[in-house]
Parts: sequence; structure tokens; C-alpha cells
Amino acid sequence: YRKYEINANVVLDPTFILHAEHWRRLEIRANNCPQKFVFVYFLNSNNNYKESVVHCVKSFDDEIEIVGISANNLNAQWMKQLTGIGPREFLWLIDNAEAVITDSYHGTIFSLLFHKIFLTIKRFDDDSPICQNSRIYQLNKYFSLEKNICDINRPMEFNREFDYQEFEKRLKVLRKKSIDFLREALE
Repeated sequence: YRKYEINANVVLDPTFILHAEHWRRLEIRANNCPQKFVFVYFLNSNNNYKESVVHCVKSFDDEIEIVGISANNLNAQWMKQLTGIGPREFLWLIDNAEAVITDSYHGTIFSLLFHKIFLTIKRFDDDSPICQNSRIYQLNKYFSLEKNICDINRPMEFNREFDYQEFEKRLKVLRKKSIDFLREALE
């Protein structure tokens, strides 16, 4: 911040520091999960995502199910709402889904790490006093996620052409920069 003459460095979220293989070693299969599924993970308890999600998932074959975790219990009426899911099952669900739809920052991060087809719904209005969209916008700045971030008021469509080779190149540079800064700061 120039106003206070402080040089503030932005580093990656700690979940990006570890490679996908490290996270995969922690996974545990979620119980009662179908063979093919789209995983939805929603933190917004007032969400009204049903119509958009169902429409978007229709781009997959008829054999696919929508399973997920939602802060809105009404979502259990149109998806298989999972219970008893801990962090290890959460990782497995993202890693093994055909696609992911989330309004979560970390749901987005793990979708990227596991190279998934995914959509991130903006959970907050940009002018909301509790808005946390800046974290998603920072990911967009790093990894060009424009086609993966959607506003619920617009039609949603999966971006099946996200360039994960380019993502890995950028992540490698950002990971090194973050680790170097943290090492220097701790010394």
C-alpha cells in the first residue's frame, strides 16, 4: 500500500503450494456415490442455483447424477445431498467428478489442481459489504478463468477447453515466487 509505504506481497493460497499428488494421497472415497457424477459444492445458504445447474449438467449424458454439499437444505430436493463428508472425502469428490460447480474459493482451487471441468458461481454481489469475490478475481488474474466464473443471473456453460498446460506453467512460477517469499520472510 503506497499510502502507508508498505510493500505488501501477495502469495498463493497455501493449498496451491502442494502438488495435486500430495492432496490425492489424503483422499478417501465418499460413500454412496454413483459411478458418474457432477459434484456441486455451495456455501451460499440462500442460493437459488437449481435451474442453472440442472441446465448446465444436461450437457453431459443421461447417466450422470448431481451430488453435492450445500448450505441450503432445499437443494436436497433436486440433487443427492451428501452427508458425513470430511476434508478427505471432499478431495475425492472433486478429483473423481466429471465436473464441478461451486461457489467456493477452495472448491475452485481444488478443481484447478485436479484439472477438472468446472464452473465457479460468484457467491456475492460485488457491492455487498461481505463480498469475498476478490479472491476469485485474484485467481482469474493469475489463471485467466473468465470462462469458468459465472454470475448466477446469466446462463451457465462449462468451459471444456481450459488450458491446463498453461495453468501448470503459471502455477509453477507463482508457486516458486510464493515459496521464495515465505522462506525469506521466515528467515
